[in-house]
Amino acid sequence: MRPYTGTENFKLYGERYLRPAGWGAGVREYWIVNPARQVVQTYFFEEDEEDGFGEFSFEEDIPVRIYPSWSINIGQLLEDPLGGGKG
Repeated sequence: MRPYTGTENFKLYGERYLRPAGWGAGVREYWIVNPARQVVQTYFFEEDEEDGFGEFSFEEDIPVRIYPSWSINIGQLLEDPLGGGKG
């Protein structure tokens, strides 16, 4: 994401992807990773969900809301992208 289009990107993706199936792409959740700020902004859309936005640092475990038992830590992922451990 280019810095000068960040706000426009959020609006565009929200309009295009977070609508329920039949209106848009039917995407239920998407994440925008900002390496410059080392944050991840998450957007979640479900009809019964009130708070669909979250912002997390690279060091936090980020819940994957479409799979409730999953979480992702971007900092750990960047350190070991294939999950094989170091050494």
